[in-house]
Amino acid sequence: MVVLVGPLVCDDRRTEDARIARTTANLAVAEEGLRVFHRYHGRLPTEEEGLQALVMPTCAEGVRCVESEGLLEDAWGRPFAYTRHSEHRATIRGVSPAKAGGQGSQASDLIVEVDLEHALESRQAR
Repeated sequence: MVVLVGPLVCDDRRTEDARIARTTANLAVAEEGLRVFHRYHGRLPTEEEGLQALVMPTCAEGVRCVESEGLLEDAWGRPFAYTRHSEHRATIRGVSPAKAGGQGSQASDLIVEVDLEHALESRQAR
């Protein structure tokens, strides 16, 4: 029995690690989408617009900033939380597997802080 349980536990851990890696990659896609949106609009989406604004065809001159809404969620299918602090600062948060009832080793949320205040200043200085 122990022989069968050992590989299953390892597989569960590998699956969980793969989900964490996918979530981290999706957070990077969302962050880049916010950068593109900011470049075209001079601001980040409002909280009402949310991250869904990144998949709209009007995001950046007729193209989407992010190709699929599925890239705006974690590997468990939960949408990322989006908090806009100002026109140029926002936070994207994915809930950690441990907090969501998973068995992952991550103890804290997966968070991306986006601060584009200086990006706007350097673009205006050109």
